[in-house]
Amino acid sequence: MDERGTPHTRDNTEPVSDAQFTEGMIISIAVGTFYTINAFLPVLVWHRYRKAEINAMTGNKMYKFAWQILYSLHFLAFLPMALLWPLTYLGSAVIVDFYDSANWYVGSLAAGVIFGNVTLAFFLAALTYSETTVVTGGFIWLEALLYAVLEASSWYVSIWEYPKAHRQFYYSLRVEEPEDDEDQNEQQEGPSEDSALEQIDSVFEDESAGEDDLDGEDAGDGGLDFIEF
Repeated sequence: MDERGTPHTRDNTEPVSDAQFTEGMIISIAVGTFYTINAFLPVLVWHRYRKAEINAMTGNKMYKFAWQILYSLHFLAFLPMALLWPLTYLGSAVIVDFYDSANWYVGSLAAGVIFGNVTLAFFLAALTYSETTVVTGGFIWLEALLYAVLEASSWYVSIWEYPKAHRQFYYSLRVEEPEDDEDQNEQQEGPSEDSALEQIDSVFEDESAGEDDLDGEDAGDGGLDFIEF
């Protein structure tokens, strides 16, 4: 999308090279992967590893709250984007344009609010945490820092890198790259060294053949003179 929030189309996209096309494709895969991870991973981690231990705590309500908003908000917000992402490769401009708009409102605005609130909840949980035999305070700090780094990275890609995926991949106008400089130089230089040597050998062979013809004529003239004498 441009600075006015309107999607790019084929009419306002400049041609791209093969390298730019590949870069755009990789970015589109990265953004879709981030949406899929954000939608499903927190739910899986919560139900598989954290739910029983955290619900068994009698206190530390902020820590419980942090995990509850993490897996629930992530699943609700990012599941539609994770399901829509594979459809963008079908070649439909309607789907891609809708995905663009959704990426701005969900992947940028809503995601920023979710990431900020969840990060704040985890830091508050770490500050107010009462030590138990289940989880240590240091482990909660580690969870908070890991979440902040991962989500900041995915947020950056969805905002500042995703436009390249639209311009260079989804709506790309690919152009053929020029030939290598070495090929152009060979064409400009003309015949190769082997070709030049072959031409020189041909000249020497022609000269040798001419000398043999002259020797034959001289020998013939000598025989006629002897008969006349």
